[in-house]
Amino acid sequence: MTTSVWRIVRETILSAAAALGVICLIGSALMLVTGVTPVVFRSGSMAPAMPTGALALVQDRAARTVSVGDVVSTIGGTGIRTTHRVVDLRRGSEGRMTLTTRGDANGADDATEKTVSRVDVVIWSTPMWGYAVTALQHSFVVFAGGAIAGSWITWWAVRRRNDRRPPRVPHATPTTYSRDRSVSRTITLPVTVITLAGLATGLGLAGSAQGTRASFVSDAAQASATFSVDKLGTRIARTLDVTRATNGEEGARLGPAGASTWTDFPPPPFRPTSFSAESALSVAFDGTQYAYRYDGGDWRMRALPASGITAVMATSNTIVPVVMATNGTTWWYSEHPAAEGTPGSWNVFAPLNPPTGIIDSDSAGRRNATTDGSTIKVSDYFGNTWTTAAPLPDGNATMVAYSGLTVLAWGTGGWWRSIDNGASWAADAVLNARVPVPTDMTGGTGASSSEDNRFIIARGTSGIWRYDGPSQTMSAVQPAY
Repeated sequence: MTTSVWRIVRETILSAAAALGVICLIGSALMLVTGVTPVVFRSGSMAPAMPTGALALVQDRAARTVSVGDVVSTIGGTGIRTTHRVVDLRRGSEGRMTLTTRGDANGADDATEKTVSRVDVVIWSTPMWGYAVTALQHSFVVFAGGAIAGSWITWWAVRRRNDRRPPRVPHATPTTYSRDRSVSRTITLPVTVITLAGLATGLGLAGSAQGTRASFVSDAAQASATFSVDKLGTRIARTLDVTRATNGEEGARLGPAGASTWTDFPPPPFRPTSFSAESALSVAFDGTQYAYRYDGGDWRMRALPASGITAVMATSNTIVPVVMATNGTTWWYSEHPAAEGTPGSWNVFAPLNPPTGIIDSDSAGRRNATTDGSTIKVSDYFGNTWTTAAPLPDGNATMVAYSGLTVLAWGTGGWWRSIDNGASWAADAVLNARVPVPTDMTGGTGASSSEDNRFIIARGTSGIWRYDGPSQTMSAVQPAY
């Protein structure tokens, strides 16, 4: 190979390597600024979207920004990173969210929920690239990279020293070519430094890529599930013992006690975070949007009374359904027709001892229950007067329901039951054993008695149950979808 050809080949390789180095440097800078971390999938629980060997970039975000359907990456108590899709979430206090996750290839939710204030969210992924990143983490590759870098610097230094030696022909005039070579090698140093720095950064990024896997659920574990209700969590509402269920994509309706066949129920136009009903009226709310529907009609969107609404619930004034809304400081109500019709205007009212910071609510008939994550408040007077329930003996509540004289609460300490309107609590051993992690629950007043203590309790991938509070008897309901 002639000198000129070698020079062209060398400069081409150097330019390409320098470009790669610049890309690596820019990429690493962006990752540092944006809080992005690469992860490599080492199990197939997220196949086919992110199979074994996939590479993903995760970004640290506030948990409040996470939605159902996002793929999040968390590190458990054993130090193992798990990356799964969010199938249900509940708002907690102080910016925390409780996430229920599941691998796309799994038939059941992960055994442990994650309560977090910040979480890594997958923002990009591609299959197979994880194998390349894993290869770059090998000690041989790191050693070879160091050897190449050292050889490159040694070669440059030797060539630079030779250029500075006196010419062998004393009276020869330096040629333009000699000057070009000198300039070329002068430029080669910073280019070489950029290249080596960039490639070193690339190897560093590859080395920083964390392996992620999931507690992969085997076929045997999947088959052991009692029911397979739906894939994305169920929201339920009950009135006159008629249960309405939706996951935002599908909907079903179950008749009074004894009924075992679900009929179609049109899902709301968005995935609700709260869902309530009164008579023929159903109300859905996702934190920003509000929609209502009468049995036999279509869903209709409706403007909320103000911005920042934190809770919407349906109740009754014994004559017509009433919808209440609050932003934590002000309360509004709107009367709705008992059947299809135009709802009344939003009116401000001042309930006595109203709850604030609501993260979960339940309403049916004149009974309402709410929690802010630590305090539970109940109302048996259409939301006009609220009573602060006794504190739970252990843990905080993230979910409540009220029916008859019975109040159910679920949270960090498991299930608790009160049969005296929240004046005292006892652990509910039946629910702790049968439904350790619920998706949603609702109370409701039957047609025959205002003291009906029955509840409907849902577990997104395990089933739906009717539950009698005082007697603690349960009966399973067939899958909704």
